[in-house]
Amino acid sequence: MGSGKHLRAITISIYNVRTLKQTGKLHQLVYGCSKNNIDLVAIQEHRWQTTEQINTCYTILNDQTWRFEYSSATSDGHGGIGLLINPRMSAFFNSSEKVSNRIMMVHFNGNPATTIIIAYAPTEDKSDIEKDTFYNNLQQCTLDVPPHNVLILAGDLNARIGTDSHTTNPRTIGKYTYHQLTDDNGNRLINYCETCNMRSTQTRFPHPKSRSWTWLHPNGKSKAQIDHILINGKWLNSIRNVRAYNTVELNSDHRIVSAKLSISLRAPKQNKNKRIKFDWNKLKTNSVLQAQFNIEVQNRYEILQNINTDHDIQTKYDNFITSIQDTTVKLIGKTTRKKRKNWASTTTIDLLEKRNSAKSKFKQQPSRENKKHWHILNKQLDESYNNDKINFLEDKLEQLKQAMVSNHLRTTWSLIDEISGKRTSYNTSKIKRKDGTKINSTNELMHEWKAYFEELLNAKTNINPNNQAIPPAPEDLPINQGPITINEVEQAINQLKDGKSPGIDHSITPEVLKYGGRWIMNQLCSICNEIYNNQQTPKQFNTNIIIPIPKKGDKTLTTNYRGISLMSVAAKTYNRILLNRIREPLDSILRVN
Repeated sequence: MGSGKHLRAITISIYNVRTLKQTGKLHQLVYGCSKNNIDLVAIQEHRWQTTEQINTCYTILNDQTWRFEYSSATSDGHGGIGLLINPRMSAFFNSSEKVSNRIMMVHFNGNPATTIIIAYAPTEDKSDIEKDTFYNNLQQCTLDVPPHNVLILAGDLNARIGTDSHTTNPRTIGKYTYHQLTDDNGNRLINYCETCNMRSTQTRFPHPKSRSWTWLHPNGKSKAQIDHILINGKWLNSIRNVRAYNTVELNSDHRIVSAKLSISLRAPKQNKNKRIKFDWNKLKTNSVLQAQFNIEVQNRYEILQNINTDHDIQTKYDNFITSIQDTTVKLIGKTTRKKRKNWASTTTIDLLEKRNSAKSKFKQQPSRENKKHWHILNKQLDESYNNDKINFLEDKLEQLKQAMVSNHLRTTWSLIDEISGKRTSYNTSKIKRKDGTKINSTNELMHEWKAYFEELLNAKTNINPNNQAIPPAPEDLPINQGPITINEVEQAINQLKDGKSPGIDHSITPEVLKYGGRWIMNQLCSICNEIYNNQQTPKQFNTNIIIPIPKKGDKTLTTNYRGISLMSVAAKTYNRILLNRIREPLDSILRVN
């Protein structure tokens, strides 16, 4: 993929949604953003409570996955901030971090990198201590961002900025302000901008008042512009337009504010050795394909052997892997991803459109009749969402029941995660050193992981602390030491479980050894005998892939991860052959002792 696709323009929005706890609210948000081509939305007051510092939620719309990075609301259910990311922008996502209950940061890969700060400031009537704490945290995290990065602050800042501020701070505040006078929160925001070289974006573009206000007072008459998008001064000219819209309807007293800007985002370079998931079920159930696969692998292997005159064990095994890989790509192909269904029905979508139209009509033509019609449709929409959720869960529970009866454990746990809303997501690139300092390069990150697993996997034991010589056995055990037979290879292969992740030689799976044909089994037997006789192994047998899996605790520390080691399936088969040979003689001794 090279350096990835560059995006010339994106739309970033802010929206105080008031709540996302009600069934269907997140779907309405995603639906509205998708319909209006919004890429990123800084969310305030979602009110979701969790125990983690940062959480990731995924929602499906039209077979596309939207990502929601968020931090928890307070213990009493207030606040909560996050960033909703559309599918194309998810490719550039790097990491997210919580600064405080009111501030979080999300980082995107690019040239330069882009950082978005999502904030929810205290209201005007809050104490000076609370306001000072907020702006101290905001200023510190802003100054921590490298100055050449694109930096955007987006949120409900509860700040009114007036014309008077343009007069005194024309570099920071444009002349198109909504208010005449700046309040205390507005002055604090301007001081922050001056200190951190941030610029107001809304005040740069001339719009009528009707397109500038962002919040409607409960009295239904007073309006204010308290939601703001700011950008660091270096990138101010990348902003193309900013205004408020009525396009995404969630029954909030705020309006969504959107900015169009041009920045260069860059997806991380793809690993050339990316593992491919093949559809092994085709091979398991099709005898004709099995015979064809057997012949094709043999032919490709013989061609490679004729090309490579050096027939040591490494070359032999490399040719074995390549022939299987090429044949698999040609005859089997990748696993086809199942299209994911929206849990919201078409009936609900129709009601959503009607409700939005009814509210828009009421705003344009206020009347009791129009208001009543809007409220009726809103109630029907809520009921429809609840019914859809019940039907969705009942369908998943039935699938779960069938999976459990059929003993399909992988499907069972996948459904449990889907029903519970759990989806494991963690970013190991944000690991810190033991002392808590940040890691600045990939090489440093790999060194930190290497040091951790070396210490973990080479821990000292109390077994034989004095290094006493172990006495030799009084007699040799009746262990088979002859050549490895095809029957032993077949027995070991049959003891492998299907569906297990392969090692570094990812085309060698339990399925290909079991169903790929007799030639593969014979060739593996030959490879195992050569290893057994010469005590030399291909590098794939000695190289495992360690996957860090998070435990409880701070996910930025390596000590809160355990490792899963993925070994070569061919190496597992060889080890199983040796185990089968020694198990019976050893068991008779161990049982006695």
